Amino acid sequence: MIGASNSPFIVEQSQKTARRILAQTAAPEPLIRNAYTLILNRAPTATETQHASAFLKAFGAESPDPLNAAAALCQTLFATAEFRYLY
Repeated sequence: MIGASNSPFIVEQSQKTARRILAQTAAPEPLIRNAYTLILNRAPTATETQHASAFLKAFGAESPDPLNAAAALCQTLFATAEFRYLY
């Protein structure tokens, strides 16, 4: 279950963001690019794309629902220091 250690608000926002992204595409690479652009306001690096792709693939093996995998990726990006702090 995603969000076991996050607030209900963060879980809800992750799911809403994932729905917004999935409305555009469910293909892994564009989904990852859209998530990074929407949440972090930048494109992912090649390494980040590889890691996020592996994350989605591993998460998808546990749950065939693309919403759960996309929401988990969004939740992960919301948890980054890059998202939480202004530099």
